[in-house]
Amino acid sequence: MVRDKKIQKLVIVYAIIFFAVWTVYGLFIASHLDGHFSEEVTLLLKEMTIKSAVWGIPVLLLIKRNSESLNVKWGEMFSLKRGWGTFLPVFIIFTLYITVSALISGNGHLVIKANIPISFLGYLFVGFNEELVFRGWLLNTSAKDEKDYKVMGVNALLFTMIHFPRWIEQGIFKANMLSVAWLTIPILSIVFSVTFLKSRNIVIPALLHCWWDFLLTILV
Repeated sequence: MVRDKKIQKLVIVYAIIFFAVWTVYGLFIASHLDGHFSEEVTLLLKEMTIKSAVWGIPVLLLIKRNSESLNVKWGEMFSLKRGWGTFLPVFIIFTLYITVSALISGNGHLVIKANIPISFLGYLFVGFNEELVFRGWLLNTSAKDEKDYKVMGVNALLFTMIHFPRWIEQGIFKANMLSVAWLTIPILSIVFSVTFLKSRNIVIPALLHCWWDFLLTILV
């Protein structure tokens, strides 16, 4: 668990405020943005502005200010000098899995279903915003190493729960929970957690997160 009592209190307060704000947004605000613009423009609006303001910017300030109390420090977290050996095999697995799934569902054909440049840019923001919050901050305040599965399990639970408000608003919560598809979220959370702690680099899981969402959007 969180090693520093001061950080522990800060993380608890942050989590309560963060989940409260995003629940209100997911249940009452997000749907009003849908339908007014194309899917790609809506994606950019939500991820580049709204999610960056609620997720990315506040947590960047928290990470920088409390760097010395974190497992992976501020300067190390954004270094591009290591971690690519961790990135490559996961990148290949993600690519093969989604491509084969798309081929099977498309009877052997791949169909591009979205604007590639805009979708990639949008999901790049998704990857960095979500990984900064859940791995760069929440996980980073607690986990000791890449084998700290108890902490990663709690992180995966929280990461799954943050999707609930939007599922409820869209009326797909029950269907998602009754299917096995929702298990993808905690599994991916564990993968991103391991890659972050192993590489000690937030860029690696952020790019992997971006790539997974991007491929799903354009192929599946």
